[in-house]
Amino acid sequence: MEYTRRDERRPDLVFRSHVHRTADSHNAYTTRAVILPAWQMATAFGYRINPDRLPDIGGVITTIMPDSTYEHRTLLYRPDPPPIWKAL
Repeated sequence: MEYTRRDERRPDLVFRSHVHRTADSHNAYTTRAVILPAWQMATAFGYRINPDRLPDIGGVITTIMPDSTYEHRTLLYRPDPPPIWKAL
């Protein structure tokens, strides 16, 4: 929306920082939006907000060709879940 307000050409592809959940609009809109996965496990703050949800850990690789086409891959690594505590 900011590009439209400034009367500028909108980007074809945008990346936004992680929110511990990765997302990709693919071709649903004229601008493709990619939300990056996290590089680390949740911090103490993340555990306070959502203690039982594992974050998406990984990264993205986007190769842009000279003709402006691109290939995009999201790589996710599933962390081991924390151990389950058993009450005695």
